[in-house]
Amino acid sequence: MANVLTDLEQASKRLNDLDQRRKDQQRYRDDLIKQARDSGVSWTQIKRATGMADRSLALAYKRIDGS
Repeated sequence: MANVLTDLEQASKRLNDLDQRRKDQQRYRDDLIKQARDSGVSWTQIKRATGMADRSLALAYKRIDGS
């Protein structure tokens, strides 16, 4: 029983760490997208460079703009 709880605690911690790393990577990518956009790079060029789908890129723009 104690092993299961320990495993569960460790798994939860790893998932939280992964989630934090994903958020950090998303912020980094969003910052680069903002820099590109502010430098005059077009939506199409950003989409091609990132490989993001239209919806994902639109969501990134919303996060960047704070909407």
